[in-house]
Amino acid sequence: LCFAGAEEGIYVCMRTLLAAGDHAIVLTPNYQAAETLPLAICETTGVPLVESEDWALDVDAIRAAVRPNTRLISINFPNNPTGTVPKRAAFESLVELCRRHGIWLFSDEVYRGLERTDADRIPQAAEVYERGISLNVMSKAYGLPGLRIGWVVAPEEVIFKLVQLKQGADLHTGTFNQMVARTGRLSSENP
Repeated sequence: LCFAGAEEGIYVCMRTLLAAGDHAIVLTPNYQAAETLPLAICETTGVPLVESEDWALDVDAIRAAVRPNTRLISINFPNNPTGTVPKRAAFESLVELCRRHGIWLFSDEVYRGLERTDADRIPQAAEVYERGISLNVMSKAYGLPGLRIGWVVAPEEVIFKLVQLKQGADLHTGTFNQMVARTGRLSSENP
């Protein structure tokens, strides 16, 4: 589902997936909206990356923060502002933790594609987890911020709910922008 940039995608996802009485876990540091939007909706716990270990993902700290009402964990990799990418084993442990508890994994992946090597890249959350939601945009790795277009990949039932909320804010992103985001081309000839 396309949005007018990442900010709208984060807003609509958080408003759709979280409610008063829920609990969210947000890795910190993180993109500001990914930290503050859950705080505006429900009780939120920040779990810091481990600075002394090159900003490592601490799955044990996340596990300790999980509560019976934890509904969502928000991550951001490659991380903004540190640039860190977790080891694949740590990411897989996080996915398994979410799966065990039925927690949504919201993954801000706007810097995906800017890892130092392809071997550093972790899978998209939506590719490896049935309750994974991946957010991306054209502005960072693709260098096209003026298009103001981003997208969310999520399970079909979530997309349906996102569309319902999105229609109250921004019914349609530009067709040209969607075409460039989908094909990587500036022309509809020979797509």
